[in-house]
Amino acid sequence: MQVRSLVGISVMASAFMMSSSAFAAGFTCKASPKWVTNPNAPAEVPLGKNADFCEFYQFSWQWFLQLTSVSKADKSLRQFEVTANFPVLEGDKQNSCDAKITGTRLFRTLNNVAGGTKIPERTGQAGTNGKGIYDQAGNVVFYDVRFSKNLCNVGAIQSKPNFPGGTTEIKTAWKQLTAKDDASTYFIMEADIDGVPGKEKLGLIGFHLAMATDLHPEMIWSSYEHISNSPTCNNAAAANQPWSFASKACIENPASCTFNQAVAVTGINNHAPTEICTSHPGGTDPSDPNFDKNAAALNDLNIQINAFLSELKPNNPMAVFKNYKNVGALWVSDITQPSNDPVTGAALVSNQRGSLRLANTVMETDFQNGFSGGAAPVAYSSNCFGCHNYTVDPYYTNTGPHANFDVSHIFINDIMAGQCQNPSDVKAGAIWSDKDAQAKCAQTCADKGGWNGNWTTTEAGVMSVCSCCNAK
Repeated sequence: MQVRSLVGISVMASAFMMSSSAFAAGFTCKASPKWVTNPNAPAEVPLGKNADFCEFYQFSWQWFLQLTSVSKADKSLRQFEVTANFPVLEGDKQNSCDAKITGTRLFRTLNNVAGGTKIPERTGQAGTNGKGIYDQAGNVVFYDVRFSKNLCNVGAIQSKPNFPGGTTEIKTAWKQLTAKDDASTYFIMEADIDGVPGKEKLGLIGFHLAMATDLHPEMIWSSYEHISNSPTCNNAAAANQPWSFASKACIENPASCTFNQAVAVTGINNHAPTEICTSHPGGTDPSDPNFDKNAAALNDLNIQINAFLSELKPNNPMAVFKNYKNVGALWVSDITQPSNDPVTGAALVSNQRGSLRLANTVMETDFQNGFSGGAAPVAYSSNCFGCHNYTVDPYYTNTGPHANFDVSHIFINDIMAGQCQNPSDVKAGAIWSDKDAQAKCAQTCADKGGWNGNWTTTEAGVMSVCSCCNAK
C-alpha cells in the first residue's frame, strides 16, 4: 500500500483546487468539506462495530473541527472554550464544576517554583513531576485542561460500568507569541500569564482530544499539533525552516544537542530552549502492526482537510486550522479486553489499534521513545494507554463498580475530590467487605453527589454507612 507523505501537504493541497468530489476520489479514506463548513460530528464512530482505521480518523477529525468551530451561543468563543459545556479543570481539590473560576480564564493561581519566581501553575507536562518545555525564544509553554459537563455528575458516573458516550476530555498547549512569530498561522487566546496588568497573546500549539462513545468506553484518543512545532528527528533537510522547538544548529548536528527532554520550570521567559524533534511521525513505525492502514488513513485525511481549510478565505474563523495536523489516534479493538497486560503493564498490541507510539511532542515530550522495557512493539507503552490504562476490571477500590476509572485521571483526582469536601454519612444496610461497599455505596450515593470511598459499620451484620459527597 502506498502511504502519502505529509511533507508536501501544502503543495498537494493547492494542487487539488478542484471540485470536492473529484478531490476526494483520489483517496481511500475520504473527508467531506462539510466537516469544515457545517460541522456536525457523529455520536459514534462511522460504521459502528464494523469500523476500521479510516472511520476512527474520520470521527477524530470531525470532532476536532466541531470543537474548534465558533460557538453559536457566543461568537467570541470556540465550542471547546464554552465553560458551561466544558468546565476548566482547576486542580488542587477546587470544585471545577461550580460556576466560579478562581483567577484568570486560563490560569487559576500563581505558585512559587524553583528560584522563588512566581509563574502560572499549568506549565508542567503530565508524568514529569512538573517539568515543562521552553520554545526557541526561551518562553515556557502553558497548558489548559477542560472536560465535558457530564463528569460533574459524580454519582451517575460512579454507578455505571463505564464512562458514558459523549464523555470528553480536552488538553491544550499554548506558546507565547513574539514579534518573530507569524501570528496569522496560530489560533490565538489572550491571557494574563505574568501577573502584570494586561493580557498576552498565546498561540495554540497542541490539542489532545479524548472522547468516549457507547461502543468505545476506553475513549478514542487523538492529538493535533501546529505544523511548525518540530521537525522529524535526524532530518537535516529541515534545518532551514523555522521551528518553534528546534534550532538550525541542532537539526544540522543532532549529536551535539539533547533532544526531547523536559526541564524544571524556573520562570516564564529567558530560559534555554528545549530542543524537540518528532521521533515517530504519525505516532507509528513501519514495524508496527497495521502500519500501512494506520498511516494511509491518517495521511489521507490530513491532506484532504488541509485542502478544504486552505480554500477558505483568510478571514474565515476556521481558516487558521490549515496550520494544524492530526498526529495520530488510538483505541482498542475489543472493549471486553484491557489495553495493557494487567501484570506487566506492557501494551497489548493484539488489542490496541491506531498510532501505537502516539505522543504529542509539546505535551509528552519525554515519552516519545517509550518508558517500559522490552522490545518494541510488544512492551511499547509510550502511547496514551501507557498512562490511561483501560483495565476492564469490574471493581476499582474506593470508587464503585466502574470498569475503567484508570482511563480518566482527572475524574478521581480532581473532579471527585473537588466536589466531595464536606461528605455526610448515609445508611446503606449491611456491608460485608470493601468489594461489597463498592457496589452498595455507589448506588447509595448515586443521587447524593457520589461516594468518596469511605464506609463504616455502625451495627455488625445490620447497618453500615457510606460517606456521600452531598447528602443534603
